[in-house]
Amino acid sequence: MSIGAGRYDHLCTLVLERAEDATGCIVMVLGPEPGFSVQVTEPRMLAFLPALLRSCADQIEEDIGRDIKRSTQ
Repeated sequence: MSIGAGRYDHLCTLVLERAEDATGCIVMVLGPEPGFSVQVTEPRMLAFLPALLRSCADQIEEDIGRDIKRSTQ
């Protein structure tokens, strides 16, 4: 969840500790217990997350399209 502790908050904490200069972290887990957690050092950063996630989704779709195109050639 984006506000409050999520199911994988402990993993976000670990990532932020390891990535010393990071200002935020999103952990998304796929599988039998899917979920996500978000941690940011400044709460106002949450406003930028929807656009960032949309950009990530666009990149994934582009990559999938390239892979499909390559496999059919």
